[in-house]
Formats: sequence, C-alpha cells, structure tokens
Amino acid sequence: LKLQFLYFIGRGGGVGGREVSSRRKKNTKKMLRRLAMGTGMQARYCQTFTHAQYMQYITRTLDGVCDVLDVEADGNESIEDIVPSEGVLEIVLNGTGTYVLNKQAPKEELWLSSPISGPFQFRCVPKGGEVHWIDEKGQTLNNVLGGELSDVLDTKIEFPAVKAGTA
Repeated sequence: LKLQFLYFIGRGGGVGGREVSSRRKKNTKKMLRRLAMGTGMQARYCQTFTHAQYMQYITRTLDGVCDVLDVEADGNESIEDIVPSEGVLEIVLNGTGTYVLNKQAPKEELWLSSPISGPFQFRCVPKGGEVHWIDEKGQTLNNVLGGELSDVLDTKIEFPAVKAGTA
C-alpha cells in the first residue's frame, strides 16, 4: 500500500497542490525498481500472482514437504509423526520438538515455527518460473527448514521446487 501510494505521488500531478519535480519522480522510480528486485518483506509490494495462485502455491509447497518427509520417515526413527491437515503441517521429531508449517491466507504467507530457531514468516515470490518462499532476512524456506532438518536427521533434506503458473 505504501509503495502504491509513493508510486501515485511519483506519477501524479503533485502533493498538496505542488508539482512533484522530475528529479523526485526519477528517485521514486529508482526506489520502486530496487524494491521490485529485492527479496523478503519488500516483495509483498511487488507480488505478481493472484490469491488463487497463492492457494495453489501453498498447497503444492506443503504437499512437497510432506512427500519428502514421508519418504524420509520410512528409514529414520527420529521422525515421530507427520500430521498434515487443512493448511497446516506438523512435523514431530523425537528429542527435538515439533515444527509447524502454517498457511496464512489473509496475508498470503507461509509461517514456520521451529523448535530450534523460532518463528519465521515467508512470503511467496514467483521468480524464474518457480515459487520461492523468502523471509524478511532473505532466507528461503528450503534453506531454513531443509537445513535444520538435515542437521537433526543427519541426512540431506531438500524440498522440490514449486513451479509458478497455473495447475
């Protein structure tokens, strides 16, 4: 909302009846380009998907994480339980605690609660034909969750890329 307001000011006739200088317009456009290329929380202002696409992306992401961990659970006693339900995925690990992935549809986010590193809020960023879940520090879901689970389970955990676009 802020970015759209700034963009309106940068393109519009002025603020408070004054004409906005061309230099200010250029600076606003530069700022918008930087935000559009950035990652993390800044990306929320530059989203290029619909709510329906978000719902597809979140479902594919949760299904992909669940599928990888289901396969891993067969040979690993550290995984006590994997509990998928509507928009929530709980991963219960022996001796470590419970990871919770939670769909936040109103904000179009994916939240992660980690017993090791705490809470994360990831935003959906379609980029290069794939969907990336990136937090405000620029970390990806794959790096955070995959990295922690790799350390705890003593095996490489990597989640599949989610393709952008329609189903």
